[in-house]
Amino acid sequence: MNDQPIIIADDDADDSEYMRTALISVFGQDKQVIQVPNGRELLALAKSPTFRPELIIIDMQMPFISGTDILCKLRDQQHLKQVPLVIMSGDKYNLELAYRAGADGFYSKPTSPEGYLEVAIDIRTQYYR
Repeated sequence: MNDQPIIIADDDADDSEYMRTALISVFGQDKQVIQVPNGRELLALAKSPTFRPELIIIDMQMPFISGTDILCKLRDQQHLKQVPLVIMSGDKYNLELAYRAGADGFYSKPTSPEGYLEVAIDIRTQYYR
């Protein structure tokens, strides 16, 4: 694990906060987790070549720009080629769409704080060896 932040892009403030809380619970209080409320803000951050998060979690359905469009734009950024991009969606049928757009992982959005904790544990297992 490194000092780089984990980014959560989700327009649902409750979902974003559940995910942030779960990640901090799993990774520890010192882990920096940055929340952005939409894809536009995420892409604005991503333009900087010094922006090198450890992992980016993206909600599939957000206003202004979809999760798949965000994935494509992030994959075009050379400095982000090695950053795992994970999609979360309330619709499990978005799985294939997410992987075709370049997602490294896909999670169905949990319906409880415990579910978010399970996702955070799985993220640590999958992306931090």
